[in-house]
Amino acid sequence: MIQRHTGFRLGFAASLLLLLYSLPAGAEECKKGICRDDYHFDGTYCRSRSGLNWRSHYRPESPVCPAGWEVKGDYCEKTVCCEKPVCKADERYKDGYCWSGPSGIGGYKSHTQASCEPGWEFDPVKGICKNPACRPVAAGPIVVQAWQPFQITGYEGQGCVRKGGHLAILGNGFGDVQGPNSVEIGGHGVGLTAPVVSWSSQRIVVTVPNDPRLENGQWYYTGLRNDRGQWISNIDRNFTICR
Repeated sequence: MIQRHTGFRLGFAASLLLLLYSLPAGAEECKKGICRDDYHFDGTYCRSRSGLNWRSHYRPESPVCPAGWEVKGDYCEKTVCCEKPVCKADERYKDGYCWSGPSGIGGYKSHTQASCEPGWEFDPVKGICKNPACRPVAAGPIVVQAWQPFQITGYEGQGCVRKGGHLAILGNGFGDVQGPNSVEIGGHGVGLTAPVVSWSSQRIVVTVPNDPRLENGQWYYTGLRNDRGQWISNIDRNFTICR
């Protein structure tokens, strides 16, 4: 069992290394598999897709996804991804097209026109898709071409928050008006939209839903989504529901 687990770690590392080498310059790794290729993640274990009654299984390392990532089916997906390749991992980008198939004389055999999913902006020079929710930030006198979402830094006050009560979210770059954006409370399998009471560039006040799915004494996070359902903030700041 230990040898198989070690082999999985080495295999995953090699696959990840190949994926990183295949990314276009400037693109992020936004999605990675939790289990080996022939295994399915059921929320706790990686189980074999073949065999009688899921005979082979193992538990992936904990945490399943690193900070800033979330479980989406069989994958860990980055909470806020700013740039990603327009082509699949087994394709090659060139001159506005994604080429696939075995290479040979004349290059890859088949191709499709490169395009991004709705809500993403296509950069035909780099062959990447950009998330418009991210924006360039400055570091001192030099402009750094990095991308950064709206930042949640914490919550106002100390202690816990009661269901049905107000929660003040502190941060930077929220904007002076809410616009089409929304606030979501999540964690532990919960995803609830929190009604907004007030909105300013550094402070958002919401009402915590009086929902039985929010457990007393449990921690949750808040995050901002745009009108396309994409995360536009970090979700690594937690608060606790009062007991």
